[in-house]
Amino acid sequence: MAPFSRKILSIIQPRFFISQVDMPRGFRFLAFALLCLLPFQAAWGEYGQVAKSPMPRIEGEMHAGIVWRIATDYRGRYLASVGGDKTLRIWSLRDGRLLKVLRVPIGQGAEGKLFAVAVSPDGAKVAVGGLTGWAWEQKISIYLFDFKSGEITRRIPNLPGVVSHLAFSRSGNYLAAVTAKESELRVYRAADGALLARDKSYGDYVNWVDFDPSGRLVTASEDGFLRLYDASYRLSAKKDLGKGKPYSAQFSPDGRRILVGFRNLARIMVFSGKDLKALQVPDTTGVTRNLRAVAWSRDGRSILAAGSHWSKGMRAVRRWSERGVGAFVDFPASKSTITHILALPNGRVAYASADPAVGLLDAQGFPVFHNGRATAAFQRIGQRLLISPDATQVQFGYDPGGGSPAHFSVRHLQLQQGKGGGGGETKASGLSGNQKNQAKGQKGWLAPLTQHPKVEIKGLDKGKVVHVNGRELELKRNEVVHSVAIAPNGRFFLLGSSFYLRLYARNGREMWKYAAPGPTWGVNLSQDGKLAVAAFGDGTIRWFRIGHQKELLAFFPHYDKKRWVVWTPQKYFAASPGAEELIGWHVNRGRGRAAYFHPSSSFGKTYNRPDVIKKLLR
Repeated sequence: MAPFSRKILSIIQPRFFISQVDMPRGFRFLAFALLCLLPFQAAWGEYGQVAKSPMPRIEGEMHAGIVWRIATDYRGRYLASVGGDKTLRIWSLRDGRLLKVLRVPIGQGAEGKLFAVAVSPDGAKVAVGGLTGWAWEQKISIYLFDFKSGEITRRIPNLPGVVSHLAFSRSGNYLAAVTAKESELRVYRAADGALLARDKSYGDYVNWVDFDPSGRLVTASEDGFLRLYDASYRLSAKKDLGKGKPYSAQFSPDGRRILVGFRNLARIMVFSGKDLKALQVPDTTGVTRNLRAVAWSRDGRSILAAGSHWSKGMRAVRRWSERGVGAFVDFPASKSTITHILALPNGRVAYASADPAVGLLDAQGFPVFHNGRATAAFQRIGQRLLISPDATQVQFGYDPGGGSPAHFSVRHLQLQQGKGGGGGETKASGLSGNQKNQAKGQKGWLAPLTQHPKVEIKGLDKGKVVHVNGRELELKRNEVVHSVAIAPNGRFFLLGSSFYLRLYARNGREMWKYAAPGPTWGVNLSQDGKLAVAAFGDGTIRWFRIGHQKELLAFFPHYDKKRWVVWTPQKYFAASPGAEELIGWHVNRGRGRAAYFHPSSSFGKTYNRPDVIKKLLR
């Protein structure tokens, strides 16, 4: 091997793989090939602190987390969607087929999660934002993709907080962005990313921004105000909505009216597009939960709203005729909260939901397609996240609350449907009295301990304020606790929250935390307290070594209840037949370039190592 190649390998070797002693034959060639995938012209300096090592990512042909926003071109040819799985997905609005997956630079934890997307009216450009770039710049970036090539053509840096919504002007020449933390409105020239205007006078998160045909803007903020800006982006009117927390706001096609949906109210309202004067409150008979997402039909003759509203056992889109004063009809659409709706040509309605799912209804409200989850839903799994005493087996449910149960053995690499028969290889005779009580009648399986004489935890029912032995735990704003597991000896405990998996000593001192890939819905601890198991919102179950603060293993069961894949941080994996494509390696190429994604199958059998996986938890 040439001296230059040896030098490069000496740089990348510790980052890409584990020790050379454990490297399979052919490593050097593969490592060099991987490096060649990263264009040298990007230059190491361009990366700054952007992660250079390949990162394992799930790819189930659907978002692996909540779909937060969708957008389309004016003609309604394709749909762009973004979510917590850090991907931008492009769908055909003809048949729902996935056309392409585009990827921004990402990092560990929440870095790279996408919460906003906008498509230029001609469909040529797609803008995305979210928690993008904070890990290496302590500022946020917006990325503009070219639709045809899939490449990032522009990066707009230096935003102060997470981007919550994006909108192109009707001409496509301007891009408006609003942010959550350090809340503000910004308007950019799309051609070169020049900042044209900004407003920092918000008292809380800004949820929404929309352009009218003349270039005026309206925003909706958690501070309770609706704001109207003229075509020069000067504030022209401001409306206090009292107890209402406006989530979305959209101009009618002629700009004369503004439709507003609320995060916390079971109603919507229509305001004047001239001065924000309240005009009407459409009939919300039968609505008991919020209608957060709103839209005007393309002809302006009807209005639509959706959110947590139920109809016929599903979350529904409600449509009113005659600009909201006429009769209404409900169209059942999704099993989970609808986060965004779009009115399309010919009366069609596209929607996104927290399932995760994206879908399309025709003008009569019948489904054209519904692309649902590929991931298990671990919400409310709680006491149903069971493990064998040595944690080599785990029992879970594909559906919320532990529904559709299944169990997986790491030692045998077997997935079986239904409840396990006995907890596996390690006998349960050594269980403490507390653990026997937590086993829920399934011999040999351990449920998480939530009570212990040495650990008094209060406030879990509220989730946001938690006290342990009289000491209040410090959590982030909007961080909600979902799960807890106490060590059998009572010396420490785990908390799973919306942002982290946290380990605490029994006196409330934090020992370590892990940036979760999604809400930590369930946690558990092995009988000896050395291994932790956690179920996350991205549909994975992961094992951790308590003493070393390290992730050991990740398991992804596909929602088809047949395919599965399990992998280590060192890139070794094992999979059921045909499931190799469910996992791949994400490779950043710098701050302003689209990332590469390489399916595990593209590297042959080098890292397909069931023998390594089987021995890992011993």
